[in-house]
Amino acid sequence: MQEKYNGQLIVVYSPVEGVRNGILHKECFAYILLYYSSIGDIMSFDQVVERMSSEMNALALDKVATEVSKEVQENAVEYHETVKIGVAYWKNIRVKSSQLNEEQCWKLLAQEIVKILDDWMTHKS
Repeated sequence: MQEKYNGQLIVVYSPVEGVRNGILHKECFAYILLYYSSIGDIMSFDQVVERMSSEMNALALDKVATEVSKEVQENAVEYHETVKIGVAYWKNIRVKSSQLNEEQCWKLLAQEIVKILDDWMTHKS
């Protein structure tokens, strides 16, 4: 695996996701870790996920997010680059769709993630 990619990098990691069926709706849920690196640093994310794989579950997302942030900052010094990072996580994000369509449910959940990405992209330095 490459240490860095040229340009920006976005990773969406979900250790748990699922769908619950209601009588007149679908409910999608997920535990999600979102990572953004302005310099394309994939190794920092990968190293933390690998190192923490034994405790990598939905409940540990806050710990993983903290460790990814630390790792990226340490590696940025090594790369001699200024790096903008974003790390966010959701523990059990849920979206209900009144339609009995699972695809629509996942689209709504993805839109919530895109809102955060849009904010990061419009406020980049």
